[in-house]
Amino acid sequence: MIVLTDGIDSGRGSTTLEGALQSLLKAQASVYVVSNTEISRATKRIRVGPVDGWLGLRCAVHQLRIDDLREGLRVLDRSEQNLEQLTEATGGRLYNPIRSATLASTYAEVAEELRHQFGLYYTPLNKARDGSFRRVRVETTRPFVQSHDPR
Repeated sequence: MIVLTDGIDSGRGSTTLEGALQSLLKAQASVYVVSNTEISRATKRIRVGPVDGWLGLRCAVHQLRIDDLREGLRVLDRSEQNLEQLTEATGGRLYNPIRSATLASTYAEVAEELRHQFGLYYTPLNKARDGSFRRVRVETTRPFVQSHDPR
């Protein structure tokens, strides 16, 4: 599963992070997240800077705006931690592009990573669920070729 999100809980969903994680693990789904938290974070930091530095003009309206932007940054930090937890637990990966202009190359990177994955499933002939280990041997029909970096 590939998702573009900031990971912020809008409160409109019907499940929790834990519930979503359990469902994903049960479905054996790997989650790849392209997070726009860095893009949002950069925008908020740019806005906090000028507002925060207004020559002592600390009226209530400006302070509310500053506090709102700072809370937005804290929420982004928490959401990014949740996304990291989700991707790690499912065997996926979290991508954090820093600009909207790099989204296309980020998706290309995700596609390249997915191209190099495969699934391996095992069903034992011995159906006894006695906790004993089974020896498994994996063979391929083609030899593994190590790619190298031409740099």
